[in-house]
Amino acid sequence: MVRRKIDSATANLTFSVFFCSILGWGVFEILLFQHGGGIRLHLTVALIGGMISSLALRRCRAWWPGFGSSNRGAQVSSGGYSGSDVLPCLALAGIGGLWGLSIKSGSCTLFTFCMAGLIFFPWSRISFCLRHFFISSAVLALGAGAALVSGGVLAPGGNPVALFPYMLDAWALWIIAVSLVGLTYRKPGATMAERAEPGRLFQ
Repeated sequence: MVRRKIDSATANLTFSVFFCSILGWGVFEILLFQHGGGIRLHLTVALIGGMISSLALRRCRAWWPGFGSSNRGAQVSSGGYSGSDVLPCLALAGIGGLWGLSIKSGSCTLFTFCMAGLIFFPWSRISFCLRHFFISSAVLALGAGAALVSGGVLAPGGNPVALFPYMLDAWALWIIAVSLVGLTYRKPGATMAERAEPGRLFQ
């Protein structure tokens, strides 16, 4: 068992930070691969995406249960896998697919609603996410990526005007990630978990 005190709201934000960073990175890479971006563009995107993802991961290590930290308290099982984990994985893939479709649709309204849901989603209440942080993030990213690449190339022909909404969404994801990094950049202290009823957070 891993024991940590966590502020559930901050923990949820750090998970969202990491997902925003890798999803924005993924959108840029999909656009570059589909429209023949040069190696320099790939390296530039990889550099920026890697830096933002590294910052996001540092915040996750400070706040997310299961990572080594001096912040002890709440109990989180570090068990393996079971058949009951299949349903959460499928649900996470579906959630990721919804965000992928919101980007592919080109609708600012749908994208905004999905991003608000991403930021405020209670990830720390999902047992599978608590026990398997990286696998949960990967499943979400794969669901989003599958939705983005399904049905053919984004903006066929590579028209810059047609590409703009997707690039705007990718930049928005990175800006959100950097903003949330700043919002969560503090040391774990007094927590919501301490004030909540015992066990409520992880049920």
